[in-house]
Amino acid sequence: MKRVRDRSPPIGALMVSYRYWVVATNFGLEWSTSRVLEWHQQRGAFENFFKGLKNDVGVGYLPTGDLHANAVYFRIGVLAYNLFVGFRRDLLPAACRTWTLRTVRWRVFSIAGRIVRHARSLVLKLAANGDSLDLLARIRGQCHALFCPA
Repeated sequence: MKRVRDRSPPIGALMVSYRYWVVATNFGLEWSTSRVLEWHQQRGAFENFFKGLKNDVGVGYLPTGDLHANAVYFRIGVLAYNLFVGFRRDLLPAACRTWTLRTVRWRVFSIAGRIVRHARSLVLKLAANGDSLDLLARIRGQCHALFCPA
């Protein structure tokens, strides 16, 4: 059972109200009550996964009537979403880890740029402000730390 103090003002000045939740489960006795509650609270994270998969990647509807083609389409969408979750977890700074795919696309991937050859080298010129450049530099540093051996 879980007890949380109610945020709404109590009826009387001296009364305190609480809300109670009961989780019924068939887990064995080896599961502690805190572990069961933690597992139960993760269902919201799973619903957010489906929301992100449906809204951000676009697998909320299936494109054809063919079962096998729809299965391939859905699997590609799940792969793309899992790659994004890995990118967000491992490469984005901690302040950006709650961003959705649309936010990352808007803030990172839609920065206008042009590749220019200058002095026998390729240069990427970006039309971005200082905050965006700092974010890109941090992502680049995380990529270097993750993928380049020491």
